Amino acid sequence: MKKLSKTMEQILAYMTANGGITQADAFLHLGVGRLGARIYDMRERGIPIEARMVGVKKKDGSQAFVACYSLAKEWAE
Repeated sequence: MKKLSKTMEQILAYMTANGGITQADAFLHLGVGRLGARIYDMRERGIPIEARMVGVKKKDGSQAFVACYSLAKEWAE
């Protein structure tokens, strides 16, 4: 497996500690603005990451769906 960048290591640690990460989490907690690109890079390096859509409430009260990335169960164990 190719070496992970510091940002990818932070994302991996966050997913491990919190069970998943959204773009908002990445930006607020890690300062990562392009989470999807880093997830792609991590998958290219062999890390099995799953994505699921989760509902979130927008400021106007309506619902939107965002991607939540998490480690595949066989990797997280």
